[in-house]
Amino acid sequence: MGMELAKSSHFVIDGFYNKTFYDFYQTKYNMHAAFEIMYIASGSSEVRMMVRDETQREQRYLLTKDMFILIGPNQIHQLLTHDKCRIMHIEFVYSGEFNSSLNFLQLLRRNRATAELLSDKFTYAVCRGDYRVLNIIKAIHQECDNNAASVNSEESLFNLQILLADLLTNVAKCIHDEKKEQKFGSVYVNRAIEYIHHNYQNSELSVDTLVSYLNINRTYLQKLFKSKTRKTIVEYINCVRVNHAKTLLKTGVMSVIDIGFEVGFNNRQNFYVTFKKYAGQSPNEYRQQMAHREVEIFNANRVNQVIDDSNIQQLTETERKNI
Repeated sequence: MGMELAKSSHFVIDGFYNKTFYDFYQTKYNMHAAFEIMYIASGSSEVRMMVRDETQREQRYLLTKDMFILIGPNQIHQLLTHDKCRIMHIEFVYSGEFNSSLNFLQLLRRNRATAELLSDKFTYAVCRGDYRVLNIIKAIHQECDNNAASVNSEESLFNLQILLADLLTNVAKCIHDEKKEQKFGSVYVNRAIEYIHHNYQNSELSVDTLVSYLNINRTYLQKLFKSKTRKTIVEYINCVRVNHAKTLLKTGVMSVIDIGFEVGFNNRQNFYVTFKKYAGQSPNEYRQQMAHREVEIFNANRVNQVIDDSNIQQLTETERKNI
């Protein structure tokens, strides 16, 4: 569990834990002078941050497996878990007393990405991690466990500096890459969506078509698209085609088979199976339901018209002239 481990270092490990929470757990809102990183090794948890601006609003984040949050010094926050969840946690602070030919802080501040994390303006960052970040956190835990008795030794302190510097470098890279992906990824996804809506009638439209059009790696595009839309590219194409088919089934006089070909399906069976998957009923059933609904609406309108006409007949001659 967490404990104070060192008193003299560029970075001081102020506390750490690798803990499994089995049910509901909630900390009080708290703040401290240390940096804090929480990595979700399994399950999920919620972190609430108080935004220090004129709104003083609460910002909530759901962290799932392999996500982490890095919280800067003196930031008000709260941790909640609702189900089984394992969190690997480290707190660390600055100190300028460690005698070494290497100044780790100075080296880290030469890199723009890590310098942003170490600046006074940094508050917190939520990001998806990777095996590198997780392995470094594990190594820091192991170093602290193995050297708890002699943690103030120069060798142990030096090893921790290397590991923490490596951790911050990789955390900064994850944050930078995710921001870059969000910025440029939206452009690719928006172009892909636009292309789909303009070309859904082409039965040859596919993932490979979009990859060729956008000149982008197939796996990368699929990852971006799923991240932004919560659907695979094939699912999105099918949704667009089914929605257009619904419009034609409801308003047109085309046969069901012709509608399938019109919206981009290359055979009757594919159209029927896909339509039922996304609409919950067959094309024929959908058309009948819409026709029945139109009749109900028409009849309801006729009844309302009859009531209105009856009310008008009951009016006096003067009132009818004023209508």
